[in-house]
Amino acid sequence: MSVYSAPCTPTAGGLIGMSISTCRSHVAGCVENRGAGTLSFLKPNPQSCAGARRLSACFVRLTLAFDGAPFIRHESDCSHFLDSQYRRHWKVHFAKKTQHHKQTVNYLGRYLKRPPVAASRLRHYSRGGQVTFTFLNHRTQKKESMVLTPLEMIGRLVEHIPEKHFKMLRYDGFLSNRKRGEMLPRVYAALKQAPPEVPEAPGYAAMLKGYVNVDPYACVLCTGRMVYTGFRSGSTVGELISQTKLQASRRPV
Repeated sequence: MSVYSAPCTPTAGGLIGMSISTCRSHVAGCVENRGAGTLSFLKPNPQSCAGARRLSACFVRLTLAFDGAPFIRHESDCSHFLDSQYRRHWKVHFAKKTQHHKQTVNYLGRYLKRPPVAASRLRHYSRGGQVTFTFLNHRTQKKESMVLTPLEMIGRLVEHIPEKHFKMLRYDGFLSNRKRGEMLPRVYAALKQAPPEVPEAPGYAAMLKGYVNVDPYACVLCTGRMVYTGFRSGSTVGELISQTKLQASRRPV
């Protein structure tokens, strides 16, 4: 269990602001609509205080990783900190309903399956220097560049790695893993719909083109279109290591 402060990190949608979060905790309360913006203010529920007490009881096992962490040395300090956080007003913005459901699915899919920063957005890296990449600034609706050191870049990416065995996407009801094979045919039959065809898995060339924006069929000399005729398997990793060691041993010292 950890309490952390997520830094401002460029993602598939832009920049994520800094906010202190507590894992496995949530705030419930009343919702108010404020007109066109539909801003909602969530106030702590008395039941949520039980979560703060459980976190305080686990203070010894907590990993605190934010700016104010050095000042929390005892369980009482942790209780005061959690109490102040649970008393805060959480402001949530509900965006307008999208016209097409595919747009919403694609938006969520970028955060569920894609990395925070795509490899195609990495523009430059100098060995031992800095990393330059682009992101979309939603405030200006323009693409901007950001320069970070390799350690800063890795540190921000690590914040978006979920815990081990954490489920990013869960299915329930007839879509659950245990009932899907049995229940889905019944659902399609009841709705008088034909089951959708399983899409063909993308090949190596399509995946390479989508991941790093490199077409393996484009000739590096004339940029013409090459035709695939076959492949020849090379040496295994073990054989390459053995050959490298053999060549290194033959070099004069």
